[in-house]
Amino acid sequence: MKTVSRRSLLQWVAALPAWPQTLRQKFRAGVCAGSRDEAGFLKVCDSCAQAGLHHFETSGAGLRLVELYGGRVAQLKDQLQKRRLDLAGYAQYSHMSEPAKQQEVLQLHLQIGRFLHDVGGRYITQLWIPPPKPGVPDDQLLKHVTAEDYRNFGRQANEIGRRLRNEFGVRIGYHPEQEDVAAGLVDRVMEATDPRYFDFVPDVGHLTAGGLDPMQVYKRYRSRIIATHFRDWDPNAAWERDGKPIKGRFVPLGQGVIPLRALASYLEETSFDGQVNAEGGQLQANYDYLAHTLSLDMS
Repeated sequence: MKTVSRRSLLQWVAALPAWPQTLRQKFRAGVCAGSRDEAGFLKVCDSCAQAGLHHFETSGAGLRLVELYGGRVAQLKDQLQKRRLDLAGYAQYSHMSEPAKQQEVLQLHLQIGRFLHDVGGRYITQLWIPPPKPGVPDDQLLKHVTAEDYRNFGRQANEIGRRLRNEFGVRIGYHPEQEDVAAGLVDRVMEATDPRYFDFVPDVGHLTAGGLDPMQVYKRYRSRIIATHFRDWDPNAAWERDGKPIKGRFVPLGQGVIPLRALASYLEETSFDGQVNAEGGQLQANYDYLAHTLSLDMS
């Protein structure tokens, strides 16, 4: 029998094709879900649990949980634990670029931060209401953001982000909506803020609808993404609003043009360990798409 030298064996092993590695999903997958009143919120929680969803982000734009449960966090935690739910994040609109509202906005965010810390939440999704300007209608304000507005936003966002991290271990990130994206705010806001204290919560549907490539945005700001929303967009869908024809709308996951599978794979490949939330459509359909089409771990 021929003896194989150790060197020959090592050369033979090195020539073998690499064994495929299975990527391990580090991020949590869930949904955005909210309501206008406490009964509706608890009903949404029931629906999430029934659909097999465990992680969710809620919104302070409708029901302000931070005010409703501010004095009874233990009761909210009990309601969530009964349903095996994790309140991961809290979406919040505020006038962060208005110096006159600086203390008001700071105290609001510290209140939210304390609430999230106590209930086990991890981040704030920050939506921006631009400051009012004489003679400019509210629906046109995003087109008239000034350099000073960006500077004011950055100063306030950095201070709030620093306080939230240091005092509560809670992070905060900018969530641009379609109008923000179309008006060119994304890069300007991110450049105005400090990566040490202020992060990013992109919605791939809003990015696409506003004219950006979500994969390019992911790659540009990957180090600052703490959560992201999965939503789909069909640029050819025709509908009407106030009697006017409109082209392009959000659609159920998998029915639009956004490469959700590629985006999920990129997050896995880069060891993203934040939150991925489906938004829009039915909760059960969102679960089915995330769990069965994208094969995400929903536990």
